[in-house]
Amino acid sequence: MAYMSGFDGSLTIATGGTALVAAIEEWIVNQDSDIIVARAKGDTWKTKFLGSSEWRAEVRAIVDDAVLSAALIVNQALVTAEFIMKTGGTNLSFIGAVALLSNLTTESPPDGPVILRATVTGTGALTQAAFVV
Repeated sequence: MAYMSGFDGSLTIATGGTALVAAIEEWIVNQDSDIIVARAKGDTWKTKFLGSSEWRAEVRAIVDDAVLSAALIVNQALVTAEFIMKTGGTNLSFIGAVALLSNLTTESPPDGPVILRATVTGTGALTQAAFVV
């Protein structure tokens, strides 16, 4: 199990193109893979193979009121998630193709932006790109 965390990123509606839904302020991603165990007849040693991989993230994001009132952000919505992790002078961008939102909660403080907390579960690979800021 591998964990990564950071303080920047974005969620966009997966089906609608490039409309920004939420600016991620804090995230933690858990990557996991199944291990397949095989044994040949008569062999006393197990052989292990890497199986299917998956990823899941917990995010805290700022959401525009208009996005909430338009009901763009709902449980089971499909989004594209981008997580940015700073490493020295380089930012590593991890992009999860399409992800499913769940466990949504919102906080609406009277003097600030709406805060969204959610679980983002990947439906495909989490890819990495590096760029310098």
